[in-house]
Amino acid sequence: METWKNIANNGKLAGGVIALILILGAIPASAQSTGTILGVVRDTSGAVVPEATVAITNIETGLSRTVPSSADGAFRAPALPVGRYDLRIEKTGFSTEVQRGLILEVEQELVVSVSLQIGATTQEVLVSGEAPLVNTTNSALGSMVNEQRMSDLPLNGRNYVDLTMIQPGVTHQTIARTGGATAAGTWFSSNGAPIRSNYFTIDGASMVNAVGASTSSNGGTSLGVDGIREYKVVTGAFSAEYGMLMGSQMVLVSKNGTNQWHGGVFEYLRNSALDARNFFDYTSSRRLPEFQRNNYGGSFGGPIKKDKTFFYGVYEGLHQTVGVTVIDNVLPAACHQLVNPGTNSTTLANPTACAPSLTSSTIVPKVVQPFIGLYPVPNLSGNQATFSSASKQREDFGQMRVDQNFSTADTIFARYTIDDEALNNATGSQRTIATGTAFPWARTQGSSRNQFVTLSESHIFSPSLLNTARASFSRTNAQDVGVGVPGSGVNLYDPQYQLMPGQPLGNFMIAGVTALPGLGLPSVSLQNVYTLSDDLFYTRGRHALKFGTLLNNFNMYNLASKSKYGSLTFNTVPLFMQGILDQYSALTPGSIRGDRYWAYKTAGFYVQDDMRVTSRFTVNAGLRYEFMTVPNERYGRQSRFLNFADPTQTWTYGPVMRNPSLLNFSPRVGFA
Repeated sequence: METWKNIANNGKLAGGVIALILILGAIPASAQSTGTILGVVRDTSGAVVPEATVAITNIETGLSRTVPSSADGAFRAPALPVGRYDLRIEKTGFSTEVQRGLILEVEQELVVSVSLQIGATTQEVLVSGEAPLVNTTNSALGSMVNEQRMSDLPLNGRNYVDLTMIQPGVTHQTIARTGGATAAGTWFSSNGAPIRSNYFTIDGASMVNAVGASTSSNGGTSLGVDGIREYKVVTGAFSAEYGMLMGSQMVLVSKNGTNQWHGGVFEYLRNSALDARNFFDYTSSRRLPEFQRNNYGGSFGGPIKKDKTFFYGVYEGLHQTVGVTVIDNVLPAACHQLVNPGTNSTTLANPTACAPSLTSSTIVPKVVQPFIGLYPVPNLSGNQATFSSASKQREDFGQMRVDQNFSTADTIFARYTIDDEALNNATGSQRTIATGTAFPWARTQGSSRNQFVTLSESHIFSPSLLNTARASFSRTNAQDVGVGVPGSGVNLYDPQYQLMPGQPLGNFMIAGVTALPGLGLPSVSLQNVYTLSDDLFYTRGRHALKFGTLLNNFNMYNLASKSKYGSLTFNTVPLFMQGILDQYSALTPGSIRGDRYWAYKTAGFYVQDDMRVTSRFTVNAGLRYEFMTVPNERYGRQSRFLNFADPTQTWTYGPVMRNPSLLNFSPRVGFA
């Protein structure tokens, strides 16, 4: 039997190229899901009041902390969980001041103004707490998407990342992207930085996939709005607690349970059957394209034991069907009219209608004939074919968080998040779109499962010294698989379609005709990130010191076809009908495997001092040192190309790079 391999025996086989993108970045070592309450205690004359007792109580969970004011009247309570707080300030000889309704947001330094009046401590002065309008203690730039904005702002599709687009300095990336499942989702640039330099964490756990792209599922959606309490996008003037990715840092805080029961259910329905018909819609049948979207879910949380143990659970589901109207450029109808098909003497009944340069003596090789049948007969003018189909998406999101207050000095919480998604698309795109090129016998299937776990413990050693330790695990897994449609009669593994012996159909292209969707897949991008971090907070006089360390272990698995299925190109339809190819390329069988197991580690250390020079002037100074190890492939299947400008340069097997990170000292200075 004649094969494409035999046709190309006198040609040159093109070697495959192994491509690897490694994001040289680390998780922010102090992407805290907390904030700080601070201020200065004064009397009515403006003089500072030292050794006052400041009791801070979270009115949602009953968690309390007490700190004293220093010799200059200043007090500071770092690493407080976000939430609603009451403050009680006491000092002998003064009336007790109580401030209620303070709202502490993530990464916020909430400055409280305290003015004690002379009197007995049994007397109380009630003050309604208000957040300051200007950040007066930190030079970092950023914007907050708080709980109220999350619930009040319109959010089509319930993709919380879209709320980032309203932040100053953030520009939506609108150019279409390629690269499969890991390139899905909402991409953006912060202050002109590259779109791959944005980092996402939830309670300190990394949410970025294997190519440093986004937090989304394979279908491009980020669900779970009800499981997010708030998030902050830090866009510039970073302090030393932030790592190497310097475009922006998106710090998300999961929603926790409180002493009150909270919950809700929802469903959002969008259906083309509910839309009014327009002039061009047929009245006797369902309109095209079809569209059905059901987005539903609920959340519920509260106390397991009042003031001690809390939980909050979230579920969200999405089922979507998008009608697709396909228009393909195909072979002329006459190219399907074969005389004596299945033999090596096959001719065309009307050769000039197939292509003007063909004649009645033109022989259509036996090896070409099966591929003609893969193209539908045109049903539109201009040798185009159209048919209707639909792309389907299913996604399930779940999250559970449990908090435990062991005492006023020890608290812990654990959170698990999972996002499971599956696509079944009519087109060859990994994203669900309403138009495109496709064939009735082929669909693109994909799936993803992202999982994030965090365990965090905080311990207060003294009013001026506390520590937060965290362990987290992040797993992002995206897969794309191209498959045939059951019952279509087309099996891409059939030997008559093979460009390489034993392999399914690869890339098959005819100039001017829509390319056949061969199995250039499957592709898999799997990343596991194991993280340990620790942050120490120490307050001494005018200095608010933070020390931190971060250890990451990255494990990445990548599987791609690497052209092992073969690629065949014809310059014109007449050349295809005669079996005269322009280019054939494939890997030498067994020479290069398409899977890689990469591993590398990062380590980061920082010190930060927010020094209050005066009551109106704060200096933020810090130093960070962060480095990574050289990525290594488990089985030694790695190589590098050092100089693209050197025509004599060849691939070099061994480490993929020299390590540029060992001298990554990063000083940070700012003021407010």
